[in-house]
Amino acid sequence: SMLHSVFDQLEAHGDEIGSEIMEQTAEEMTLGPCPVCGRDLRIRHLRNQTQFIGCTGYPECTFNIGLPMAMWGRALRTDKHCPVHGLHHVKLVRKGSRPWEIGCPLCHHIESNREAFSLMPSLTPAHRETLLSHHIYTISEMANTEPERLSGILDVPDGEARNLIREAEEVLTLLRRRSDCRKLVRRMLAPKKGRSPAKIIRSLQEAGINDVAGLAGADPALLKKLGITEKEADSLLGEAKMVESERFLRNAGIPAASIKKYFAAGFFSPEDFLSGHPVWLSGVVGLSPDTVQRHVEMVAQAKGVPPPVKYTKTQVSRGRDELLSIPGLTEPLLGQLQKAGIIDGTLLRAADAATIGARTGIAEGKVKVWQAVLREREKKTRDDIIVI
Repeated sequence: SMLHSVFDQLEAHGDEIGSEIMEQTAEEMTLGPCPVCGRDLRIRHLRNQTQFIGCTGYPECTFNIGLPMAMWGRALRTDKHCPVHGLHHVKLVRKGSRPWEIGCPLCHHIESNREAFSLMPSLTPAHRETLLSHHIYTISEMANTEPERLSGILDVPDGEARNLIREAEEVLTLLRRRSDCRKLVRRMLAPKKGRSPAKIIRSLQEAGINDVAGLAGADPALLKKLGITEKEADSLLGEAKMVESERFLRNAGIPAASIKKYFAAGFFSPEDFLSGHPVWLSGVVGLSPDTVQRHVEMVAQAKGVPPPVKYTKTQVSRGRDELLSIPGLTEPLLGQLQKAGIIDGTLLRAADAATIGARTGIAEGKVKVWQAVLREREKKTRDDIIVI
């Protein structure tokens, strides 16, 4: 049949047809000369929705330009050319949406990094132009440049070059903090008419809020001005505090599994960890006293404050039995005493009743009765000792 005849011809010339299709596909993705080495720049699509523009001279040439994830649209070459860089323009195409015109990818790359460079107080416009002429387009590339090379490029002393690299590293840190804050805002706040996440993030940055820690302490009145409802603000601030606390505790050295247990028990912030003695915290969370005392010591060290007094497992166990043997001293009252650092009879007997009452909420008179019982027991013990 005619259909079989067509397929027979296609099969006979399969290699040439496949090669031609591959060449056409490569050509459709080729944008023009690499600014660093002169070889082709090509759009690359990866399976994980990542897409970027890379040089065909890789690995000898590592020049590349990042593109938005494919979820925002598949990157395609257009017929327009950039008169400055000789590159095809790029657009992102997504079904049901208008194309996102990126334009010349190198012009876009330079412009998108302009604000980051402006955050470096010592970098002049002339410096920036010199960096571009040497194909240093991003803060990251500048931060990773050797001081000797940067000194030669900018014709500045070694000390000035090192200072510029330090400033670039500080800007990188700031950008990472801003990125974490931006992700949190986008995750927690749905876009509304006249209130895009990007607009909110810009307003937060103008108010000096550049990271999750700053957002956690933001004034709810400021969020209200930005069009965030009271309910949304509560959720946003709560999540920011949770994320920031988890980061702090993780950096302090507390394992993720333990952090999960503390959070489940209602202990989120470093202040929560230091709000009572570790022996009490141990009973609430369900971790051993040794483990909790070690974790609280880590938090105290990270906060720069002295850690609470440590006690052994035996001391805690014996002290518990001793205190519970006092008439009227129940489990809940024991917890209140342990929270204040009173873990045995010796500490209770020596403590000031008024101070203990104020710290625990237990009536001062009740504390004095317990102390009288302990003193009577101590006296009886002394009286029972037979001196030979």
